[in-house]
Amino acid sequence: MIFFYKTYRYSVGATVLSAVSSAMSVMMVIGGIACFGSDQIVVGILLIVAGAACFWFLSRKLPDKVAVKSGVKNIHTKPNYAFLFCQEHPEFYEQLAAEIPKFGEKYMRDPATGKVVKRKKVK
Repeated sequence: MIFFYKTYRYSVGATVLSAVSSAMSVMMVIGGIACFGSDQIVVGILLIVAGAACFWFLSRKLPDKVAVKSGVKNIHTKPNYAFLFCQEHPEFYEQLAAEIPKFGEKYMRDPATGKVVKRKKVK
């Protein structure tokens, strides 16, 4: 069985929501097709329509909204997510280092390349 879901780099919850709702919509469509074999054609049509609506809304639209809110929260509160964001946008390093002290302690901006790298431990 194949089902499609979106991955969200800064929001694990949105990725899980997309995967679970996609699998649920595939099960609804399979159940709807199975109903055509018996005398429950109306139930089959309703399940297929519900599966398509579930796939469109719960697997596509809702996780996008969840990803925006939780992604911004994760970037501004968790050092590892801030590091992932700063790898793509190094110009935000100073702002995030001021907001998250652990991020500033753990990572630094390399003066030669301008990229954000992990600080080397001094023994």
